[in-house]
Amino acid sequence: MPSQDPPEIVGKALECFDHADTCKPEQRLSPSGSLDIPRDETDEYCNGGCYEQTQVVLTCVNQILSNFEFHNKATIDDIKQTITDGCSNTDKRGDFNVAEHMAASNSHANIGVLANMGSLLIFVTLCGLLSMLSLIMV
Repeated sequence: MPSQDPPEIVGKALECFDHADTCKPEQRLSPSGSLDIPRDETDEYCNGGCYEQTQVVLTCVNQILSNFEFHNKATIDDIKQTITDGCSNTDKRGDFNVAEHMAASNSHANIGVLANMGSLLIFVTLCGLLSMLSLIMV
C-alpha cells in the first residue's frame, strides 16, 4: 500500500464525519469536538441512531488517525467518555459538555501526577536520611 502524506490522512479522517447523516445537524459530531445535545433530547440521542452513528464516526477516525485531535483539543477518548457519561444513568446524564469533561479528567490526571511526585520526594528524602545515618554509624 502506498504511503500517504499527512494531509491525505487527515483528509480521510475528516471524511468520517460524513457518516453521521442520521443525526440532527445540531447534534452531529464535527471536527470542532463539541456535542450540542440538549438535556431534554438525551433519551432520543442515547437510544437512537445518532448515538450509533457517532460511535461509527469515532471508530472510523480512530482507525485512520488514532491520535486525531479535535479543534477544541479533545481526543477521541475524551469524546467517547463524554458520551458515555452523558448517556449514563448517573448524575452526569444529559451533560455532553466536552470541555468540562476534559477539565475534570485533566484535574484527576494532575492529582495522580502530584501523588507520584510526592511519593518520589518522600523516597528520595528517606534515602538521603538513611545515607546520613549510615555515615554517622560508621
